[in-house]
Amino acid sequence: MLPTRLAISCLLLCFISLSLSADDKDDTLKLSFSYFETANHEQQYAQDKSKRALSCILGKMQMSYVIEAIPWKRAKRYLTNDYTAGAMTSMPHPEFDGIATLSAPLALEKWHWYFGNSSSMIGWQSKSDSNIGAIEQSKQAAWLRAQGYTELTLVSSLEQLRKLVKLGRIDAFIADQKDSALLSSAFTEPELQTRFLSYIPQGVYFSNQYLKRHPKFLSKFNHNVYQCAPQVLALSAREQRVIHRLILMRVKQWIESPIVLESIRRQNTLHSKLESDHISALDQQWRQEVHSQKHHLISELLAHPLSVYLQNLERDSNGLFSEIFITDNLGLNVAMSKPTSDYWQGDEAKFEKTFKSQSNKLYIDSIRYDQSAKKFQSQVSLRIVDPSTAQAIGMLTIGVDVEQALARGK
Repeated sequence: MLPTRLAISCLLLCFISLSLSADDKDDTLKLSFSYFETANHEQQYAQDKSKRALSCILGKMQMSYVIEAIPWKRAKRYLTNDYTAGAMTSMPHPEFDGIATLSAPLALEKWHWYFGNSSSMIGWQSKSDSNIGAIEQSKQAAWLRAQGYTELTLVSSLEQLRKLVKLGRIDAFIADQKDSALLSSAFTEPELQTRFLSYIPQGVYFSNQYLKRHPKFLSKFNHNVYQCAPQVLALSAREQRVIHRLILMRVKQWIESPIVLESIRRQNTLHSKLESDHISALDQQWRQEVHSQKHHLISELLAHPLSVYLQNLERDSNGLFSEIFITDNLGLNVAMSKPTSDYWQGDEAKFEKTFKSQSNKLYIDSIRYDQSAKKFQSQVSLRIVDPSTAQAIGMLTIGVDVEQALARGK
């Protein structure tokens, strides 16, 4: 079901259009940004932050631009017709699939369900029987309608939603974690129960036709997103605790299994006299194989019994894990559930923070947005200790679907 006209406006509240210069073949591309003017202070503040991030990103890319306001409908039409290079949206848009590709997030909202008790939780999971509240003309209301929640109790504020849940008038509502936290600080009664729903990214949709003409543009843009807005994809302390609790117990069982320990011991013995130039050569061979049809080294590791074991673990996670790999004491891959981008992990932060630091804690990396899978991923790593010697012998790394982890964890 498509959102109403009014709801669609809410979805694109912070719309920004990037207009092409007269000649987009120039080394320095001139872009113009157009955005929706809003009266809401918080929305305007978020919009200004995104504009500053865009200024930083395009400054690093040495691309000049000017700001120009144009109506939302025109901006959408320009993007569809490839008259503009891109448009910024306050949330993902399925209607742009096949037309444009969403960039890495410039901002990120963290949406949660809020409800009064566990019994009410059962009711609102059934869309036909649910009694869900939302703020009128909000992004949450538009999202709920698009998901099939047609009967909504609409109010004008988050405070009203909170009171309606307390009174039992509605089962639940959705709010950004930051907004709900500000509201909760003003109340002394017990907190509402909460369950993570989803990350809502605010990014730039770039025309697929534009990206086809400029195949390296999006990767450069996204690289600079992480440089100009690193705080956007940082996991909060609470999120790290949830992931830590969910992952730690199960991975401790894995790394103590005989197939893991024996495989690492064998490779450590084999590589005990390996020189740095040989390590570099192996890593270079691996990188070449990743981009070619000849997969001698990669195929050899994928066929390893430990790789088969890791592939089964990934499959049994039901989407929680996107990859699992194990290294030896040099940081070289011993086994993997699927090919990694490189063979040597010894120069990366995860190896430094686990194996080399002698830490027994999980190292949880920042979030990365996987555009092809449309998922938020984080790598979680832990050093592997040989129980017979109490010495570190390798490292385990797991690619975790962060949204699934937060939804499953408590």
